[in-house]
Amino acid sequence: MRLGFSQIALAKTIRQPSVRESIANGRLALVTPYRPDNGFSVGAAMGRNKIIYGAADYSVIVSSDFQKGGTWAGAVEALGAGWGPVFVRSVENVPVGNKELINKGAEPLAESDFIASDDVCALLKQRARSKPQQGELLPV
Repeated sequence: MRLGFSQIALAKTIRQPSVRESIANGRLALVTPYRPDNGFSVGAAMGRNKIIYGAADYSVIVSSDFQKGGTWAGAVEALGAGWGPVFVRSVENVPVGNKELINKGAEPLAESDFIASDDVCALLKQRARSKPQQGELLPV
């Protein structure tokens, strides 16, 4: 189940029957270092990067400004911490940030990678398994 919501909506979201059922069935976990009723802030969004990147099998960066914004900061932090493979779209005319993330150790993703595969997620999982990762989250 995929959910998209702001921090403030989290308090409301967890009351929805379908969400509660998914949590009870072990199909959904909601993780936040903040109170569910906290409002949005840039600092909180940046803090969530640690959870998002750390829990991911791999990350895919489509477009990043150079040394600006949450995408850049999160990807650089993930690369530095070794939280898992970071893949970056690498085609003609990508933003400078994409090129610089590759220079910092992110794996380039060419258009041919997508054309050659019927299942892009399976391709990325396979490539991610071949990359060293700092550690894995274990079930509690």
